Amino acid sequence: ECKFSALPKIEIRLRGVERTLTLVLDPWDYAESDGSKCDIHLSSIELSQKPDMWVLGQPVLRKYVSVYDLPRRRVGFALSPRQKLRKGSHRSSRQQV
Repeated sequence: ECKFSALPKIEIRLRGVERTLTLVLDPWDYAESDGSKCDIHLSSIELSQKPDMWVLGQPVLRKYVSVYDLPRRRVGFALSPRQKLRKGSHRSSRQQV
């Protein structure tokens, strides 16, 4: 069983050229329970060719909408519409790195 109140919020800080963007995952964003066990949807991955690369994965991509601007080498994030409707959801903002 998941004790969501005991799990931490996770802050992912992405440092860009002009600013640092913080993406926040609440426990219910990365964990789920079927009543008998708690599944955490986070894992590590080792990429020897790109040691400074991160894969954000499903918990981030479910909570945030991402927009890729390849010509300007930018990525933007906004809280997904589903998250905006969630009761108690924290502020939504559009930010880019």
